Amino acid sequence: MNKHIGIAKHIATLDKCLNDFKEGKGSILAVSGEEGYGKTYLLEAFAERAHEIMPSAKIIIEKNVSPIGSFNIANIQPLLPFIRVMEKILLGETYDKSSAMAKFMKSAGLTFLASVPVIDTLFYAVKEFSRDWRQYQKDKSSEKRGKSASSTTKEFFDTFSSMADKKQLIIMLDDFHWSDAQSVELLDLLAENIASIQIIIVVAYRKSIIDSQASPLISFVSDKVNKVPNIIGIELTELSKNDISHLIASNFVNYNANETFEEWLYNNSFGVPGVVAEYIRYFKVHSPFNSDGSLNDNFFNSDYLPATIHSAFSKTIEKLGDEDKNILSICASEGRECTAIVISNLLNTDVLTTIKKLRSLQQKSGIIRSIGAHNRYGVKTTIYEFTQAFYKKYFESLLEYEEYVALHGQISAFLKTKYNEAEAESTKHEIAPYLAAHSLEAGDEETAKSMLLVSAQAAQKFGNSKIIKDVFERFSELGVITDEDNPDAIAIKEIMRNLESSEKSEKPTNGITSDEISTDGNYIVASQDFIAVRKVVVEYYH
Repeated sequence: MNKHIGIAKHIATLDKCLNDFKEGKGSILAVSGEEGYGKTYLLEAFAERAHEIMPSAKIIIEKNVSPIGSFNIANIQPLLPFIRVMEKILLGETYDKSSAMAKFMKSAGLTFLASVPVIDTLFYAVKEFSRDWRQYQKDKSSEKRGKSASSTTKEFFDTFSSMADKKQLIIMLDDFHWSDAQSVELLDLLAENIASIQIIIVVAYRKSIIDSQASPLISFVSDKVNKVPNIIGIELTELSKNDISHLIASNFVNYNANETFEEWLYNNSFGVPGVVAEYIRYFKVHSPFNSDGSLNDNFFNSDYLPATIHSAFSKTIEKLGDEDKNILSICASEGRECTAIVISNLLNTDVLTTIKKLRSLQQKSGIIRSIGAHNRYGVKTTIYEFTQAFYKKYFESLLEYEEYVALHGQISAFLKTKYNEAEAESTKHEIAPYLAAHSLEAGDEETAKSMLLVSAQAAQKFGNSKIIKDVFERFSELGVITDEDNPDAIAIKEIMRNLESSEKSEKPTNGITSDEISTDGNYIVASQDFIAVRKVVVEYYH
C-alpha cells in the first residue's frame, strides 16, 4: 500500500528541507488546508519521514488548543504551543522516546518537571537558557538579530537556538490558526533567522479561520510564506480521481477497478480527503462489492447507500450503544481533547474505570485516541483526543441544550475547585482560561470575568499586551466595562491604562528581570527542585 497517496509531492518538499537541514539550514513549512483536508495526517507523515531520514533529531508534534464554544482560549495563553513543545523536549517526550534527554532526566532523578505545572516555571527556565546562550553565543543570540520583539519572545528564541545548537529540532505545530500573538511573534523571529538555525518548523493552519477572525498569523502568511528564503507554503487540495482509485484499491481486497463506484465516491466526497476516508471506512463495514471484487448490481438501490457523509457516519456508529455515545458526547463537552480526570468526574466514577471505558471506545471505534499523560489543570492525567474535528462536533451536537449547559457547569465547578486548591500561581494561570471558557458556556459570567482578569494580570506580568487587549474587549462584550462599581471592571481598566501609558512612553510592560524570582507569592518560589533543574539543564547544554 502506498501510504503517501495524495501527499507524495509534499513529502518531496520535506525531503528537500531535510537535505538543507543536514547542511545546517533550517526551514519553516506553512501547511494550509481546510477541515478534513489532511493537515494532521500530513504532519504525522512528515514526522515519520523525518525520523526515517534523521533518527537522531528531536521530533515534536503538538496540537494547539481549540476553542471551547465560541471562546478561543489560546488567545489568552501566551506562547502555549511552544511551551508545550519545550516541556516535551525537557521530558524526553519526542517522536523518538529513547532520546538522550529522556535518559538524562531519568539519570538526574529530577521529578520536578514531571510532577508540577510547568507553564510559569518554564518561563523562568527559559530565562536561564536565554541568559546562558547570550553569554556563550553572543553572535547568535536575539540581541544581535536586529529584530524588534518582546523580551519574553526573545528569550524563547534564544532558548530554541540553544537547543538546536546542541540537537537538531523538528517541530510540528497543528491547528496553528488558533495561536496567540506572541507565538506568531516567536515564529516570525525564527523565520527571520531560520537559514542559520538547525530547526525545521511545520505549522498547519486553516486559511478560512485566519481570514475571518483577524488572526495574528495573517501577516506572517502574507509577508513571509513563499516570499522569504526557506519559508515554504504547502496548500492541501482535493484528491484527484486517480488518487481515490488508488485509495480504494489499497483498502479493498480483490478490488476490480470500477469506474461507476469511483465516480460516485468522487462526486459525493468532492475529493475532500477526510470525507473520502469516512466513506471508505463506511464501505469497509457495509461492503458494496461481491466476493470477486465486482460492484453489487443493486448498489444504487441499496438501503445502506448513504446520502451524505453525516448519514454514513451515523450508520458507522450504529454498533455503539447508547452508553458509548453518551460518553463520547460528554468527552466532546470538554473539547477536542478530553482528560481522564474530568471525564471521570462527569461520569461520577473513578479514573481507572473511566480509562477502561475510553480505551474500549478507542479500540472498537477509532473515534478517540489516547495521546498519553500530560499536565492539565495542575495535575498529570491521561488525555484523549477526537481523531477528527468532525467527530467532536457530531457528538457535541447530540447534546440537548440543558445537557450542554449542565455539563459545562460541572466542568466549571470541577475547575473552580482545582483553582481554589492550587497553591502555585502557575497552576492558577493554567486553569484560568479553561475555567473562563466553560463558565461562559454554562452562563456563569461572574466566574468568567474573574478568570479573564487573572489571565490579564498574568499577561501584564509577562509583557503580553495583546492578551490584555483581548480580555478588555471580552469585558466590553459582556457589557460590564462601564460599570463603575464592578471590581473586576475597575481592575481591567486599570491594567489597560497602565498598558496604554507604557506604550506611550515606550517602556517594557514586562516587570520581571532575568534574575528575579520573588518569594512574596506573586512569582514562583525558587525551590530546590527548580534550582536543580536550572543548574543541570545549563550544564547539559554547555
